[in-house]
Order: sequence, then structure tokens, then C-alpha cells
Amino acid sequence: MSSVDISQEQAQWLFTEGAIFVFLDLPPGSDFGIDYSSWEVGEKFKGVKMIPPGIHFIYYRFVFMCAFKFF
Repeated sequence: MSSVDISQEQAQWLFTEGAIFVFLDLPPGSDFGIDYSSWEVGEKFKGVKMIPPGIHFIYYRFVFMCAFKFF
């Protein structure tokens, strides 16, 4: 996970004026990214908040889980 150093004022401004991208039901282990940042998501991932105004490149890669049972 990446961290970004911003001031308290910038964080408050992004919280009120920034965008929120909701992405539900992305399987754990999938990749999600916005601009130059990417993450491998876990079970609790629901999206990204505090996105600054402007045009952004959002990308993802699903991980398909297949379960095979042998009897």
C-alpha cells in the first residue's frame, strides 16, 4: 500500500471536494489502479476516495477463482 504525505488542510479539502470511486464485489487478489498507483485488493475493498479533480486513468484486473473438487 502506498502512502501520500499531504497536509491536514489538503486532506480536508479532498475529503469535501474530491471524488469517490465505488467499485463493489472486486474479488480479493485482483489488481486495481488509478493513475500511477496500483494495489492488490483484499476482501474489504470498496473503492477509492479523496480523488483530486481532473481526468484520471482507472484500471483493474480480475482474478478468477476456480475451485476443483476431486472425489
